[in-house]
Amino acid sequence: MRLLHSCQKGHPDNADLTKINEFLKDHAWACKGRVVLKYKHSVFQSGRLYTDHLRFALAVLHGEDAGDSLYEDIMGLAGQRSRDLVKSFITKAMGAYSREVAHNSWNRDAMWTSNFREIEAATMTRFPMLKLYDDWGIHAHNLEGAILRDVMLQGLQSR
Repeated sequence: MRLLHSCQKGHPDNADLTKINEFLKDHAWACKGRVVLKYKHSVFQSGRLYTDHLRFALAVLHGEDAGDSLYEDIMGLAGQRSRDLVKSFITKAMGAYSREVAHNSWNRDAMWTSNFREIEAATMTRFPMLKLYDDWGIHAHNLEGAILRDVMLQGLQSR
């Protein structure tokens, strides 16, 4: 597990992220991917920690453990060979407030409508309780970042 960050040198977040990195390097936890702190505009606005939204949504909203192969499960059901394509669908579907918005974003990125439908159907087959196209991904950004940072810092303080 490695926590990456894109803060400017001397930014206050660097100290916290360095502590978190040191703590995480010898630990295993449910989030299989790395955690990244990204700033959309500058280090003073829109900063957040990124994690796996599908795994987070399933755990928080539905109390469901996604297992170790959630994207691979969807890939198999959809007949897809690209994990990145499936992850892109999930990101767009969970970040959009409607199916039309997600589909338009998908098409703007020069992806095929048939892929969209296949991955959508496979996702709903594998995770029938999951709600897509309800803008949850946007609301999760702040929630996941706040939770993740506080938990990691509390873990460090209790050592």
